[in-house]
Amino acid sequence: MKIENVKEATVISNVPQEDKVEMSISLKGMIHLMGTLTNLYKDPELAVIREYYTNGLDAHAAAKVNRPVEVSLPSWDDPSYIVRDFGIGMSKDDLKEIYSKYGESTKLDTNDELGAFGLGAKSGLTICTQFTVVSVKNGMKATALVSKSETGANTVNVISNVPTTEGNGTTVQIPVKSKMYEFVT
Repeated sequence: MKIENVKEATVISNVPQEDKVEMSISLKGMIHLMGTLTNLYKDPELAVIREYYTNGLDAHAAAKVNRPVEVSLPSWDDPSYIVRDFGIGMSKDDLKEIYSKYGESTKLDTNDELGAFGLGAKSGLTICTQFTVVSVKNGMKATALVSKSETGANTVNVISNVPTTEGNGTTVQIPVKSKMYEFVT
């Protein structure tokens, strides 16, 4: 979704400007903000359900796909929440350069898709320490592990990138270890 940018302003001042610095984020501050942005949801389970399903809908809109996003709820046999879309997919580079970045989004210039803040794809880390993303784009299948790290700087580790004949799309598999009944409900 398009986000209106803040209008820039020119400030005219007679106050000395020699000690003025641009604000930035330190590495320690960035790690703190990543943790805060990952855990910002009041209802983490509902956020996970909503965010990944919505991302699937957005992928279908971008690819002009007219079929349902597939959702599998956790069960005793497979305690994972799985969302599969048949949209445009993500390449290895997309996973590393877009999916892994807080605030990065491919949806900033359109109102045809719902997301835009670059946060929802990380929401799985609110209920687990690691989940899997498998994405096919233009004949290449990339598999990544999205993980919490000991330092607080979450990671995306692309563990495989192989040729495939599968169609484009993304599958996200998030383990649901606690509160499985509440999650399903």
